[in-house]
Amino acid sequence: MLLLRSYAVPMRASYWYRVRGSPGRHWRTVSGCLPMAAASCSRRACEQPYACSANRAGWTTIRYREPPWTPGSCYGSCWSMEVLMSIEQVDELTLRVADWQEDLATLRAIREQVFIIEQAVPREIEWDDKDDTAVHILGTLGDEPVACGRLLPDGKIGRMAVLAPYRGRGIGAAVLQALVDEAGKQGLDSVYLHAQAHAGDFYARGGFSTYGEPFLEADIPHIAMRMPLEPGQTPGYVTRISYPQPFSDYAVTLCESANRELCILSPALDHRVFDNTELVSALSALARSTRHARIRILVSDHRPLIQRSNRLLALARRLPSSVILQQLDEHPDWKGETLIIRDRNGVLYKPAESDSAAFYEPDSRAGAERQLLLFDELWRHSAPHIEFRSSLL
Repeated sequence: MLLLRSYAVPMRASYWYRVRGSPGRHWRTVSGCLPMAAASCSRRACEQPYACSANRAGWTTIRYREPPWTPGSCYGSCWSMEVLMSIEQVDELTLRVADWQEDLATLRAIREQVFIIEQAVPREIEWDDKDDTAVHILGTLGDEPVACGRLLPDGKIGRMAVLAPYRGRGIGAAVLQALVDEAGKQGLDSVYLHAQAHAGDFYARGGFSTYGEPFLEADIPHIAMRMPLEPGQTPGYVTRISYPQPFSDYAVTLCESANRELCILSPALDHRVFDNTELVSALSALARSTRHARIRILVSDHRPLIQRSNRLLALARRLPSSVILQQLDEHPDWKGETLIIRDRNGVLYKPAESDSAAFYEPDSRAGAERQLLLFDELWRHSAPHIEFRSSLL
């Protein structure tokens, strides 16, 4: 089981409040969102408390610096409100990648209720032959399964379903984002879907745009929508990246986001990846941004750099205090991998034996630290090559 994320989902609820310090007793009932510490709602009447304490069972006193509505003369600059809530805690939404075989009954129950019972989709259309190869997302509130969706290998998102009692809380948007994240992890360059016409605005808010003409699917009006995925747009672990493209794009994205440090490991700084304007500009900007910037570049063969007049070599010659280029002829721990480490929390890695198995991990301190151990070990055994500084002599 792969846990994607877990967070509080706002619940709609009614509660009573009364304002102290005003003439008479002002009792009202309002409906609003109740986050975890549950002393706020969607109205301004519950903004910015600066003190909160329980005064008796079921009641909470919240003190504000300013009244939430136009005050009368009886209000001071600091006042209190007592709140009695009908819901004291908020369920937590958990999203995970489901196993189609193990979670079959749960996923089918949600889709059966939403599509077959509520929307009268024929069973033979709902239960196609694509579920076995799809990535399925399952959302639960506490222990209750409430939502699902799937991603097909070609990037099609579908079977988005949220049980009726749980709609309107942002659960559908969270499932959609989880599916988009999964598409990015698989290295897809775009995602698309067939949205029911009434749900077009929902998907548009998620970044999708309409193309083509409306059509009928299962006798329900639909529109086709799609969204491109750019390198770095989708967070998380991205696998099966091809080399040199789109590996080169991910390299530029990672280097452009560096704040202080970059480590680059490459057998010969392949010009298809490391000798392009965008990447060299990113390294140059980092080197000039702060005196603490450090860019370490390690190669095993200096000759292609010299023969092609690699622009990273030229940059290292211009900024030798910030851009340090060294060579390591051989080492038992280096099999020819290509590696970029950014600020000790981002990694782009290609194994030596494959041009289609690179991975991108833009936000993983643990992953970066593991790769940095290898890089530092290799760096300790490396040294500058005379050709790297010959133009300065």
